[in-house]
Amino acid sequence: MKQIFSAMQTKMKSLLPDPQEHPENRYFKILLWGFLGIFALGILAGTVTLFITLQGAEDTMIPNLKEMELVSALEELQSRGLNVRVQQRFDGDPELRGAVIEQRPDAGSQVRVGRTVQLIVSKGPVVDQVGDYLGLTLDDLRRQLAAQFATHESLLEVRNENISYIFSEEPQGTIISQEPQAGTKLSGYTDLKLLVSRGPEVLGFEAPETLGLDYRQALGLLAGRSIPFVFRYSSQEDDNSIPGLVVSQFPAAGETVEPDSPLVLRITPLEPESSNEISDIFYSFIPESALPVPVRVEFTSPEGDVTPYFQTTHSGGELSFPFVLEISSQITVYADGDIITRYTVQPETAEEEGEDGEAENNG
Repeated sequence: MKQIFSAMQTKMKSLLPDPQEHPENRYFKILLWGFLGIFALGILAGTVTLFITLQGAEDTMIPNLKEMELVSALEELQSRGLNVRVQQRFDGDPELRGAVIEQRPDAGSQVRVGRTVQLIVSKGPVVDQVGDYLGLTLDDLRRQLAAQFATHESLLEVRNENISYIFSEEPQGTIISQEPQAGTKLSGYTDLKLLVSRGPEVLGFEAPETLGLDYRQALGLLAGRSIPFVFRYSSQEDDNSIPGLVVSQFPAAGETVEPDSPLVLRITPLEPESSNEISDIFYSFIPESALPVPVRVEFTSPEGDVTPYFQTTHSGGELSFPFVLEISSQITVYADGDIITRYTVQPETAEEEGEDGEAENNG
């Protein structure tokens, strides 16, 4: 063993530079050991770098930045050693303008320090104030709003219940007043209240004679002339009266009926023909419109057979009519092609059902 160790020492000494040996050999050994030293340092540096890389940077958690102002969100991310990439996008909520509405990665994610976080910041709504809609028609307004909010949720709503109609010199269907006024800033979802022209006021029409007519005859007469009407039961008691007979009308025959007022007919109480039938007066409401729209009423039997009852035109308001139908039949009222009311006949009065709001009403 000593011999082996001694031999190794001798070999190592022969590899080291010796001042006594030839200068060329000594310089060669110095150069060789220099290269070996540089190589060893390179290996050491690579090992250390690899170790640091594998160990990685410190982890941190992504905070919840939604609805936070951009400046505050940047400060929060920078304090955690995270980089930021910002994008802007329109958003329907005006209160979130300049605030973060989306973030990637999501809040709560664990990431390495130095990771880039993407923030989506709201530019506010596409339309942030009420426009000037005076002089437009309702159809023009709806098309304009649909185009403006084609890719984003609309902040402006035009509901039928917020539209009123009056006679004026403006063309029919023209918007003559709006609330809120043009230029009003939108701070949230807003309903537009509109006043729309019916056109120049027209003269009333002469009330026809309906006294003594059966309710079906009177209804057919008025519906055929597009005269607005409502039916009521008469309070007069007469045991000998014929059921469903018109006993009074207002205005009286020959008098003028105003165009926005219905002709009121009072009839004697109806009587069902069998125990499986219900008789009553049905009450419905037609949404107001600038122009009269086609209205039709259909009855559907329990077996599914459809029978047209009457059709007319109507500018909006109450529409009531008598009926005698089997239990479980349906009454359907259409206005301008849309279902306004659909009611299934049950052993309660149509008036009570309408007041309780249990009938399906799409108006």
